[in-house]
Amino acid sequence: MCNASLQQGCLPLSQRRAVVTPRLKKSGLDEADVKNYRPISNLTFMSKIVERLVCRQLVTFLQKHNLLPTHQSAYRRQHSTETAVLKIVSDLLLACDRGQVSLLALLDLSAAFDTVDHSILIDRLQSAFGIRGPVIEWIHSFVTSRMQSVSFAGEKSTWSAIMCGVPQGSVLGPILFLLYCADVTYIAHRHGVHAHSYADDTQLYVHCNAADCAIEAERLTACIEELDNWMTSNRLKLNADKTQIIWIGTRQQLKKVVDADIVLNGHRIAPSAPSYLSMMCDPLSASDSRCHRNRAAAQGDLDVPFSRISYGERSFPVSGPTCWNALPSELKLAASTLDHFCSRLKTVLFIRSYYA
Repeated sequence: MCNASLQQGCLPLSQRRAVVTPRLKKSGLDEADVKNYRPISNLTFMSKIVERLVCRQLVTFLQKHNLLPTHQSAYRRQHSTETAVLKIVSDLLLACDRGQVSLLALLDLSAAFDTVDHSILIDRLQSAFGIRGPVIEWIHSFVTSRMQSVSFAGEKSTWSAIMCGVPQGSVLGPILFLLYCADVTYIAHRHGVHAHSYADDTQLYVHCNAADCAIEAERLTACIEELDNWMTSNRLKLNADKTQIIWIGTRQQLKKVVDADIVLNGHRIAPSAPSYLSMMCDPLSASDSRCHRNRAAAQGDLDVPFSRISYGERSFPVSGPTCWNALPSELKLAASTLDHFCSRLKTVLFIRSYYA
């Protein structure tokens, strides 16, 4: 059945049905508000098997031709929420170490997966990613002519047709969404704005001297406005009410920041940020000077970049080599493969934790 489906470029109609189960986005949210639920599609077993085959070949093709969005950390091997946060926080800390402030915007999309336009998706896969023939025919059959029924509190609705969106809970759907939104980071970079995404969560940020904060705020605002227009033309919706911004820097530099608010679609966005980000970038004193540390190449050490203040020490380019250099030289030099190194590293960390 799998081979026949792939050769014919068509997913059978019987495999395009899903039972949708609403799940709360976060525990503790108001269960009476429908906006607090995320629709999770429960698909057939055979559908997921065929999806996995298609997804594996599609991702291999995209990786071979370097077509996956560079600054997207979702649904990719060796990428995760940790790598996304690590990249962003390291960039912010290094800017602080240079004596600059950073303006970070966290964009929020409304029902992003559910509003993907099928015609735009298919056209984009063909024109931007070179996907044609039976492959594009199969993907077209996968996203179109779908039916769903909602199951909630022991009740089940009648079957209804789906006119847009990719199913959450599918194997292939998330990859298709990443390709659909690949232009987001390109638009940001055209404005000279740094961007990093995890699925439908996009973070934009700029660095500048405190005296230039108004200019950079205008640059970021212009970038967000163009992204808002792009999303509207692509049937997506930027939620200005839930978009957050925050200025990050040392206490001394943040005192110089004025006119820190951003106006988006008539909504004035006052500085605020998730608690985890505020804690990771907690303002520190700039008086703690650090010096450059030499490496011992014979022991497998890495060169540790110079950092002026403790902000720089917390960035990955500094803390990564520092942690590596602290490992026993026999561990760094003797490991022949990654698996061998990981096995020996576990032993070293276990001994340090329980016998040191």
